[in-house]
Amino acid sequence: RDVMAGIKALIALAFFGSCGALLVVLGCALPSYGSWWPLFVLLPYILAPIPSTVVNRCSERTAVSSVSYEVAVFLTTGIIVSAFGIPIVLFRNGEIEVGAMGLTMAGSMLVFFTEFLYFVVFRSDDDEWAYSLVN
Repeated sequence: RDVMAGIKALIALAFFGSCGALLVVLGCALPSYGSWWPLFVLLPYILAPIPSTVVNRCSERTAVSSVSYEVAVFLTTGIIVSAFGIPIVLFRNGEIEVGAMGLTMAGSMLVFFTEFLYFVVFRSDDDEWAYSLVN
């Protein structure tokens, strides 16, 4: 029963992540937009969970607020903000249309919401990062 709940959660996460990626690709591929520059947001999608994951795997679980934990949160926040900043900068420079910017930002919201849910749903009890997000 617990295994089925995990599989259902994984399928839901895959669906939300796929919808976010679809919005980003639509922001690039629709003929009225015709610019593939918004695909640069894929890099922050990949980089965002890395700092927190590395700190959770490598650091000791002695203090709730360690320096490495705070640096990981800072880096993750910077990466997420850059994912939302890329389409804005591209729009302001005239490289993409406002619709492409909207689709890309909506896709970013879905992808980062999916990453957040992944860490909440599949957290372990001794995971400091997930503990601070949920409790």
